[in-house]
Amino acid sequence: MAGQAKLAYFKAITRAKATYWADFLAKTTPSNIWTAKQLVAPRTTPRFLSLPGASDLGKINQALLDHFFPLKGILPSRGSIRIKGNGINPSIILDLLSPLVALGYHPPTLKTANGVVLVKPGKASYTSPSSFRIMGLLKTI
Repeated sequence: MAGQAKLAYFKAITRAKATYWADFLAKTTPSNIWTAKQLVAPRTTPRFLSLPGASDLGKINQALLDHFFPLKGILPSRGSIRIKGNGINPSIILDLLSPLVALGYHPPTLKTANGVVLVKPGKASYTSPSSFRIMGLLKTI
């Protein structure tokens, strides 16, 4: 009984999609015919990245990290920092962060970021990490 209900549900969805698409195509005009063309045209770029030597998502992730964020040596101390902002008490952020800077400590919560991989348009091949760019969303205070 549940199997029949499931089958009927998916058939109803398929019929509704077909009916909607037929209605959409019947009402096309010269001004929106390109919308219909774009809906049926194949993607110019793959939905998921495919890099040589990277057979799974973990290896693709590592290839992108290695390309965009190569390992570097320890950076020298940069001294004190200056922060603008906080009109109520401008010195509060400096008072909180100055001891951390003096000790050379960077809070782990500020060391992470979310990155989104974007395709660079117009590339001949998307088999290299240089065909993409990363938009980074950094955590701030």
